[in-house]
Amino acid sequence: MLSWAAPSHKIGKSILVVKRSKQIRGEAKGDKCPECGSDQNIRNGGYGRKNLGFVQRYLCKACKHTWSEFANGKPAFADARIFEPETVVLQTFALVAMGLPLFEIEGLMDRKSETIQSWLLRCFSSQSTWEKAEMDLGADYSIQAQEIAELRALLEKVVSGKATFHAQSRRARASQVKGRRRYGKPSGGMSEERFREMARLYQLSPEHTERFWRERQKHPAPKVTERMKIFRNKLRERIANVLRCQIVVTPTGEFYRAEDDHRVARWLAKVRQSDDEKTRHVRKSLSYLEKGVFDQVRCANEQAHFYAKLEGSRGLKYGGPWLEKMTPDCLARGLGLELGQFIAILKSVADSLLK
Repeated sequence: MLSWAAPSHKIGKSILVVKRSKQIRGEAKGDKCPECGSDQNIRNGGYGRKNLGFVQRYLCKACKHTWSEFANGKPAFADARIFEPETVVLQTFALVAMGLPLFEIEGLMDRKSETIQSWLLRCFSSQSTWEKAEMDLGADYSIQAQEIAELRALLEKVVSGKATFHAQSRRARASQVKGRRRYGKPSGGMSEERFREMARLYQLSPEHTERFWRERQKHPAPKVTERMKIFRNKLRERIANVLRCQIVVTPTGEFYRAEDDHRVARWLAKVRQSDDEKTRHVRKSLSYLEKGVFDQVRCANEQAHFYAKLEGSRGLKYGGPWLEKMTPDCLARGLGLELGQFIAILKSVADSLLK
């Protein structure tokens, strides 16, 4: 009679599965059901979650109630089925209460807008969880009571189907931050005297200085009023206080983390990994400033290396051939550009390469 023997590697896997099943199933000693108080409970499987460790499920034989126990402690918003760290959830809610559009919050928090909407609706559906979130927003993140009330009113309308998260009231904030482009007119940003002063400070050659200035005149920055500048700075400071990091603003009114911004990291990687042969026609269509940023990202100049060495040799954050820490700020200062302007041009270059 023929007999079948499993391969050694499959036997090893089956033994691991058996050991694992014994750990997550069986009688639960000393645990009582939170619903009826019975001690006739069994382990009912388990799973692992990021930042939470192993989660053990239990089943009560008496009332059929199920519950979970978390190895690293129960998350603050677990009752609303939100298994993210409390800080991440509250920071996201704070940005929403401040009136930022969802696409801005999506970039700052590295979470999809659909996920943010789901968090808000889940938390709002649990009254005790939402009341605690409102208290934490006011106490820890300096969110005003009026802003919390407006957010609550918006969620009530969304739940009843009378509004969406992209309501007209939330679009008004974007008009207060973003300027309008006026082509053919002088740049509304840095003056010529200030520009040439910074060029001398960063030791740019006269030829590069003239080319950069002509490029700025051809593609002027959006017109920004003094009132808009004041509002941008106040909003930037509030975002920095909420996220506990430095925030920069681009000429178009977009907010980015000065370090560890996943969007900037993705654009830098896209430019560095671009194929020279496939992108030759794209590079020919780039403006002088865009070509300067492209070359700076591919191979940084001496000024950028100098600023990187000043910041210390602590390893790379975005990858590349450099031994020292080469942040976007070093790359921008090496070209004599502000970090916000450098990020805006980098985004334009990356978008051109994706076409």
